[in-house]
Amino acid sequence: METKHLLNLKVSLQPKIWLPVDKEISIEDVLNTIQSCQLEPEIEQVRQFLLEKDMDSFAMYKRGLPAVTFCGCFDHQRKTENLTSYNYVLVLDIDKLDAGLLEQTAAVLENDPFVFTYWLSPSGKGFKGLVALEYKFEVKKQEIATAHKKAFQKLAGYFWEHYNLGLDESGCDLTRLCFLSSDADLVIKQQTLPFVVDAIDLRSSFKTAANVHSGQNKGAVAQQDPDLQEDKRKLQYKNKAEEKVLVGQIIDYLQENNLSITRSYEQWYRVAYALAEAFTYKVGLAYYLMLCAMDGPGFDRQGSEQMFHYCYKNADGRIKLSSLLFFAAKSGFKQQSS
Repeated sequence: METKHLLNLKVSLQPKIWLPVDKEISIEDVLNTIQSCQLEPEIEQVRQFLLEKDMDSFAMYKRGLPAVTFCGCFDHQRKTENLTSYNYVLVLDIDKLDAGLLEQTAAVLENDPFVFTYWLSPSGKGFKGLVALEYKFEVKKQEIATAHKKAFQKLAGYFWEHYNLGLDESGCDLTRLCFLSSDADLVIKQQTLPFVVDAIDLRSSFKTAANVHSGQNKGAVAQQDPDLQEDKRKLQYKNKAEEKVLVGQIIDYLQENNLSITRSYEQWYRVAYALAEAFTYKVGLAYYLMLCAMDGPGFDRQGSEQMFHYCYKNADGRIKLSSLLFFAAKSGFKQQSS
């Protein structure tokens, strides 16, 4: 497809990251700012601090650069609930490259069919680029952030498997700010292919998502057990006896009636979040795998383990055990009186 319509998409601009959204400008305007080197003095200063290993000054001056949200537009503040338009665009960030890898990575981005534009990052040690998305399923407004994260995971897996390149995980964040840079050699392609995300891809994407990012782009990182990073203050609210009994009753009912509450994608991730909120990692995972196994031939153990791992790390309290009870009730389950 032609990239012209992608360049016309609007994004939110923040002149400084501590200031609210200032205005909306087109992606083309952003790229022109970078390519015309309007920020060259500021970028030279940022790169000089990095060269001198003055990381405090580097971080401070970088944060003073204008920034945009390529994924869409926001009303005043960059919060998911303030999203006014979604661009179906992913930001890729490949950083911490040495001189040899910079040249190799530029060649990869030039020839990749999905990257429709790319440029040198503010640090001068990597590249940023944009990829258009095409979902093969309906994405409801309240599910955009989740779908966007899963699309990133699939793209990250693609880059790792095809090029052995790790993408910075910040690209999964719908509200993510991208600092403007300066690069006269910025590339805008005339034609591109959309990166297709199908509902069934979302399950398999978890198999590689935890292993695709490396700070130095030297290899996969080991997945850590979330229990090791658990906020111990929260543990007192988990593994409640009455909630264990409830989940046990639900599992018994579903098994006896040959039913599943994890067959659809929405159910699959909501049940994972619900159990992640209510139980510690090992307990919640055991319950989750028992529930997912009721999908029969569609049960993907490894994908389900990765789904629970992701949800456990990212649970924010919005999806609780009541969601699991809701799905069970829709299947005919009736909670027993205590």
